[in-house]
Amino acid sequence: MTGTINFDYDTEYDLYVSDPVAVPQLGISSTTFRFEKELVDTAGLPRIRAAIDALRSSTTDLIVQATPYVYQLYKLYFDMADKYDWEQYLPDLPEAEVWNLVNEVGSWCTVVREDDHVLIAVECDVEWDVEHGMMMVYRDGATLVKVGSAAEAYTNVDGSIFGEEG
Repeated sequence: MTGTINFDYDTEYDLYVSDPVAVPQLGISSTTFRFEKELVDTAGLPRIRAAIDALRSSTTDLIVQATPYVYQLYKLYFDMADKYDWEQYLPDLPEAEVWNLVNEVGSWCTVVREDDHVLIAVECDVEWDVEHGMMMVYRDGATLVKVGSAAEAYTNVDGSIFGEEG
């Protein structure tokens, strides 16, 4: 990771958007970080940059860290076929192969503020939920706090990484 990340204001979408940057520990060669104007007022650009820099410079293998939770989400959808008597549309994979059903990690990243923390939602295109996708949420860019559908809240009510939606 080198240099200061820059942001431009996109008047069409009323959002700040970063220059395309890499997030090596997620295998992302290029993504953008997006956030609303209000985040600058409540969190400030230094905190936003610090969270993004923390994610981009992590020494943790973020894929390995997220794998058990990504697998739980995949199994939730896999098991729905039996539960609702649907035709099974997903292959039965072991945990080690779940990333084969993730088509793109970090198609975009959304930055928000919650409980005095900057949260970064890394959105992914996945085979099991092509409409909504999946998100992995990192508190202050450093701590994985949620893996779930990209159509849900940024954190879970019960505080778990994979659990009760909130």
